[in-house]
Amino acid sequence: MYICNKEKFDDGDLRLPCAYSLLEILSRYRIEGGMPGKQECAGPDSGVYGYVWVDVTRREADIADCVSLAEAVLKDHCPNRKGAQVNETTGICRMRYELYSFTIAGTTT
Repeated sequence: MYICNKEKFDDGDLRLPCAYSLLEILSRYRIEGGMPGKQECAGPDSGVYGYVWVDVTRREADIADCVSLAEAVLKDHCPNRKGAQVNETTGICRMRYELYSFTIAGTTT
């Protein structure tokens, strides 16, 4: 399941490639309880915040597949959006990015 922010980045907004860069960085984490992240971008109000969570009790190959799929879903199904999230239905992983800091289960991005 995925959710896309209704708002889209304007053409040339440097936060879009910054958001995609953050997703790539987060996709490499395999930390119990989740991993918050922030990517600084050029320009005013330039922060992009993200989060990835994985179930570390699962096989590493399943985790890697899930996180890779989550990143692809966000890029393919929510292109140019100012925020998006995916909750993989098997419960192996979740991924999210926004233009503001947010809290998930007591962890602030």
